Amino acid sequence: MLPWAQSTILTVHSIRPSSCVNILNQTEGLVYCNLGLYPDNRTLPSTKPLLRLQTLILSNILADVTVRFLALLTSSSLRRFQIPEEPSITDTLSAFLARFNCILQELCITNSTRSRDFYQRTYPSVKLECVKRLFREDFEDYGNLESDGQLGTEIVFFFQLDSVNELPPPTYLTSTELDGNIS
Repeated sequence: MLPWAQSTILTVHSIRPSSCVNILNQTEGLVYCNLGLYPDNRTLPSTKPLLRLQTLILSNILADVTVRFLALLTSSSLRRFQIPEEPSITDTLSAFLARFNCILQELCITNSTRSRDFYQRTYPSVKLECVKRLFREDFEDYGNLESDGQLGTEIVFFFQLDSVNELPPPTYLTSTELDGNIS
């Protein structure tokens, strides 16, 4: 069993939202979360509030994944947020920020088709850290998520420690190992 409850930083690339929600429900002390989600049609369970979460980075490509996943999350501590642009980005962000009831300090919108000025007018109280225009070639590593029917999932754990010298090595799991370690 992995020590999810001790994790304060979580980076997960290429994971199903349903598996990710199961992990998030066990990591209530999370401060930083970077998620690369890919679509699946599974019903998403509800999530516990992530009361300490300050930074959330979503790097999935498809809009429906973003909207469905964000509808589950709650954190009043969120300060920095990165999200890929999707067709209804302003509605999605407005609903998300209202539900979070947080004072967002930095917003980064990737794969943007709109200008920085557009977002600055829409969210005047938020510092726009960046508005990036990314192109398909920027997502080459997401191009072939499955090979031989096996999805590779990388998880990097950092634990709250007294000394950097005590930091354990990163843990790398396949999706099969990951599914077996989520309870």
